[in-house]
Amino acid sequence: MNISWQMLKAWSFMPGFDLFDKKLIIEHARKNKKHVGRPNNHHHHKQFNHRYKQGQEMPKGFDYDATGLEPGDLAEALLDLQLQYNPNLLQDARIKGKVSGNDENGRPLEDNFPGITFPLLQTDEPIPSTHIPDKGSRATEYHPVFSAGHAHDEPSEHALLRLTSAMHSADGAKNRPHMPITHDPQMGSMSSSVHPIAPGEARSAFYSGDDISPDTDRKISQTARNKIAVANEAERSHFGDFMQPVDLARMKEQGLGSSIKEEDAQTRVNQSLAGQNFNPLTRVFSGKLRQEYQNYLAQQAKEQANKESMKTEVPMHVGNGMYLWQNNFYEGAGYPSLPPEAKALIQTGEPMDMAWRMLKSQLLIH
Repeated sequence: MNISWQMLKAWSFMPGFDLFDKKLIIEHARKNKKHVGRPNNHHHHKQFNHRYKQGQEMPKGFDYDATGLEPGDLAEALLDLQLQYNPNLLQDARIKGKVSGNDENGRPLEDNFPGITFPLLQTDEPIPSTHIPDKGSRATEYHPVFSAGHAHDEPSEHALLRLTSAMHSADGAKNRPHMPITHDPQMGSMSSSVHPIAPGEARSAFYSGDDISPDTDRKISQTARNKIAVANEAERSHFGDFMQPVDLARMKEQGLGSSIKEEDAQTRVNQSLAGQNFNPLTRVFSGKLRQEYQNYLAQQAKEQANKESMKTEVPMHVGNGMYLWQNNFYEGAGYPSLPPEAKALIQTGEPMDMAWRMLKSQLLIH
């Protein structure tokens, strides 16, 4: 029970990060960074402590150990990988731009270095933010902000980008131009620029079972590739539209064995969801996913109620020559005539009519 509770109180990667992304980011977080600087991150830490619970478990459930890493470590690793394969991103970040709005004294904000931000983590245990502009809202997402300079204390340009703020949404900081980026085209908004974190060949090799990286000669067996594809699909189903069937074509692209049929793939995904406690109603206590599921249940209940009300076997006389049959009115002025099969079912006689009214009193109330 304690382990289950710890799983509920944890960080997890936001939807869009597959197993290859997570493994690459975790491994890179332990290495020295070439394009990201570390000094003077006190503003980020201050904003982070305002918005998020301290000491939460880092993402788990993968075949590597994430112990000792913090959200900021993963943020620096992700951006360092993007800068490594997208050198133009660093050049764009060193150019100051216009900032809309005014400062607290009503004066126009000065030009500033852009804030690079991207979606990274989400938490299962948000807390009310103590940052005054947040007005006590609960931050469920972590969007790190990087810049080449900070207007408050270091307006000069730096050779490296560094972590300057911790935002709870994709809007970015208000005192600098917003530069949203993403490593996955499906994750960002229309304004987000895409900057991959690895060559396409590396991703293909990972899922095809070839060498994972130049510094290792390990191979991935077909069994392991099946597990990877199932784990990714289970996570996609949990954080996406979990009521839809599995995407078999996507699973095949990620290495699922060609002989595995959709029914078997669905069974494996269901078992993975059950084994990892990926129940959306216990793991996600609020948000879009839960609301969609509740709406779905409500719609199902409504449809079932309509079906039950349609089971009237005998047209009911409700007065003035009008009958109610299969939830529709007939025979009165402006209404259609009863169908022949309905007329054949009509029972006449005052006792029968009274009995029928008593049986259907609940329907009359509605």
